[in-house]
Amino acid sequence: MQPNTHPPSSVRKSLTRALALFAEAGWHNRDGVLRNSKGEPFVIEVTGTRGQNPYMDPIYLNMSKLGIVVKKKIVDAATGRSRMKNFNYDYTTVTFRDARMPGPELWRNFNSHDADVPGSENVAGVKSHAVDVLIAKVLDADSQEALETAAHALDRVLIHSHYIIPWRYLTQHYYIHKHYLQRPQQLPDYYAAQDWAMAYWWDSRQAQAALTSQSQIYRPQAAHWHGDVAAWNKVLYQK
Repeated sequence: MQPNTHPPSSVRKSLTRALALFAEAGWHNRDGVLRNSKGEPFVIEVTGTRGQNPYMDPIYLNMSKLGIVVKKKIVDAATGRSRMKNFNYDYTTVTFRDARMPGPELWRNFNSHDADVPGSENVAGVKSHAVDVLIAKVLDADSQEALETAAHALDRVLIHSHYIIPWRYLTQHYYIHKHYLQRPQQLPDYYAAQDWAMAYWWDSRQAQAALTSQSQIYRPQAAHWHGDVAAWNKVLYQK
């Protein structure tokens, strides 16, 4: 279990600050619900499949503490994606495609030209000249140092513009596994953690059983190898 990086006091300060910002915008918490001058509640519809991401529940809880009415709408993956592509959502989760070396996928996700184009990958509606310039610098970088500098600057601009709340940001991956599950000791230089965990571990019990089985395969005498179909079948199939 990882330590709690957001202690209660920090959450309370954030909620207090959020209420102050809402008040400046004309929304006040009355009878436990944020309302404007007309008495209308502040409603956010969140869409997703039945297998909701557990990272989102604390966010929804804190929204409710502020007085936001959170309406959860269950949709299938295709419908949710269609609504997102047409910017028909209030708040949702999204997974961006990544790459070993950042470049074209950043332009697809964040370039200003596609901010208002239905069906584009810029589902967050990012429209920023600074972001466009920094993405171009990432694409045109001619050294590792230049690439990292431009990428870090782009990261700061995107995060501080509050388009997205990132949650997949850990620099290490943690896992718990049964003792009989094994993986190669030498990891590749580049790999996707989830793909690796799913595809390249094995059950050592099954591996040992397979080795034992191989050692018990019937092997006929050399004289049986010529023209003896039954012997061939034993070699290929009988254990």
